[in-house]
Amino acid sequence: MPRLLSRLAPPLIALLLAFAAHAQTTYDVVPLPARLGDGIYGDAALNNRGSVIADSGEYPTSNGYLWKNGRVIPLPSLGGTFTVTHGLSELDHVVGLSCQQDNLSPHAAL
Repeated sequence: MPRLLSRLAPPLIALLLAFAAHAQTTYDVVPLPARLGDGIYGDAALNNRGSVIADSGEYPTSNGYLWKNGRVIPLPSLGGTFTVTHGLSELDHVVGLSCQQDNLSPHAAL
């Protein structure tokens, strides 16, 4: 039995090493549109599905965006011109702030 193991060990180790090398995680670098991430409010975030949230602009005209499947999706507001992103779930739910028409009172938004 030890003789069989000594004969099988090198090919098995080579197979395991080849599998480990093949199973390494790889990433693609994808340029985002220039307007994403130039805002001074909120946070940029990335989830495991490859979606990204970011802001563009400054108060009172900051806008939050969701980048998903190669498309930029502007996030709706509560009537004003101010939306800010703060978090992104694995299901692409965005949490942040938005103002009503008066742009004076931000409210939490999901």
